[in-house]
Amino acid sequence: MEFCSHRFKAFEWDNVFATSGTVKALFKTVGLVGENTEHLLLSDLLALKDLLCQKAGFEKLSWVGIDESRASVLPAGVAIMIAVMKSLGITELKFCSAALREGVLYEMEQQDEEQNTRLLTRQNMQARYHVDRKYAQQVAETCELLWNQVAEDWHLEQTGLKELLKEAAYLYEVGQQISVSDFQKHSGYILANSELPGYNQDEQQLLGLLVSNGRKKFKRRSLPLLRHVSHKLLTRLIRLFRLAILLNNNRQPLVIDLLSLKADGSHMQLTIDKAFFLEQELNLADIDKEAKWMAKLGNKLSYQLV
Repeated sequence: MEFCSHRFKAFEWDNVFATSGTVKALFKTVGLVGENTEHLLLSDLLALKDLLCQKAGFEKLSWVGIDESRASVLPAGVAIMIAVMKSLGITELKFCSAALREGVLYEMEQQDEEQNTRLLTRQNMQARYHVDRKYAQQVAETCELLWNQVAEDWHLEQTGLKELLKEAAYLYEVGQQISVSDFQKHSGYILANSELPGYNQDEQQLLGLLVSNGRKKFKRRSLPLLRHVSHKLLTRLIRLFRLAILLNNNRQPLVIDLLSLKADGSHMQLTIDKAFFLEQELNLADIDKEAKWMAKLGNKLSYQLV
């Protein structure tokens, strides 16, 4: 900021807008020290800083509807906002609910390279949460194989969701740092609620649903209604994703050429070459268990060995 602030200070400010959850919370919080709710004044922020430095000041945040998670980071937000306004010579600003997020900036720089943006996001998430990239690649390749084999029967190509299904595989295990036993739930929450440049909110919600339903119980009735993905399509994507996870349970390199999948309505039929078992320790009991789960939902999963 100190290297570029002089460029901004050379101009007079007409209107200054700020956006983010923290700024929105600040507009609520300054009600503790002032009466102006249309503008965020530097003088009110300085008064708020003094209040938060008092022993009982932090407790007063709940009076204006600031929840505990937001309250824990609000003092830092106050300090940063005061520093920015002082550095740029701003005395007041307005709140704007629309946000120019990081993903938009990436797209402005690389308008025709959306996949590069997503790749960077994926790599950052995998590094941050210590994801086994080799395993994630195996699952993604299995997802692509299964998709390609049933795409015509299920009319999937027109949906354009194959890459998103693969991205779910790449980021499936981001929640393992939180809990090993139910990591898929944590992974789903992280993907649905994190800032993921290259993805819009609908795509993040779909990523979260695919991942959180990747193992254990699958309750179709609990699936929310999505704006651009039908309930039937969502169920089919989850079934493909679950099967890809199941086939990679032992985390060994997968010979995908020895597998084939066909779909007829709600019936998925998996054909497994017996040579597959020379390379894999696939437990057919796991497939039987998955078939029982699907049967309860009115779907069918069967397999045959050739």
